[in-house]
Amino acid sequence: MAQHHTAAVSTIAVTAILAVLIIFAFTLGDPVESSLNERKDYYRDLSARVFGMVGYDEESKIEIVENVFSGDTRLLKLYQRDKLLISRVTEEDWSLKYSSEDYFEVQNSGFTIFVSAVDINKNRAQNSMMIFAVIIVLVFGLMLIYTKHFVQTISDILFILLRGFKEKGYSLQVKIPKEYTDHEIFQLSIFYNDKFLPAKLKRLHKEKAKMKSQLSMNDLIKFKKK
Repeated sequence: MAQHHTAAVSTIAVTAILAVLIIFAFTLGDPVESSLNERKDYYRDLSARVFGMVGYDEESKIEIVENVFSGDTRLLKLYQRDKLLISRVTEEDWSLKYSSEDYFEVQNSGFTIFVSAVDINKNRAQNSMMIFAVIIVLVFGLMLIYTKHFVQTISDILFILLRGFKEKGYSLQVKIPKEYTDHEIFQLSIFYNDKFLPAKLKRLHKEKAKMKSQLSMNDLIKFKKK
C-alpha cells in the first residue's frame, strides 16, 4: 500500500513537471535564447561593418570605433589586439561579478568586444522561477485532489480499524473496494470484517446474555426474600 501511494505521488509530481515544461516549450519556446542569438547577430553585423572599414588609417579607424561604441551601455570592454580602448568595468568587478555566461565575445579585424548578457540571464532566471512556481502550484493542486483519495483508502480505514480494535462497543465494518483487495490495509480489513468482528460480536452477545442471566437470578433471590 505504501508503495502504491508513493508511486502515485511520484507520478503526479513527474506528470505536473512534464506538463508545465511541454506547455511552456510549445507556447513560449525559448525567448531568452532567441534574445541572446539576436544580440550576438546584431554585434557580429555591427562589428563587420565598423571593424571592416577600408580606406582609413589605423588612428582614424580607432577613433571611429570608439565613437560608435562609446555610448553602447551593453559594451563591457573593447580591445584592439592587446590594447584596451574602452572599459566599463573595473578589473576587480570583471573577475568577481562576471562569469563566462554573463557576456559574449566578438572578434573582427584585430578588434575584440565583450558584450554583456546579464539582462538576458536575469530574464532567464525570472522565467525559470515562473515555471518553478507554476509547477509548485500545480503539484499542490493535484495533491489536494489526491488527498481525498488518500483519506478514503487510508485514513478512514485506519480510523475504523483502530476504533474497532480498541472500543468494545464499536462494530462498524470496513468497506472494501474490489480493486484494492490486494493492498495490505484492505487485507487486514478483510481479516477484521470476516474474523475479528464476528468473534467480537459473538463475545459481546455472550456477555450480554450472561448479564441478563445474572440479573434474572438476582431478581429471583430478591423475590424469595420478600
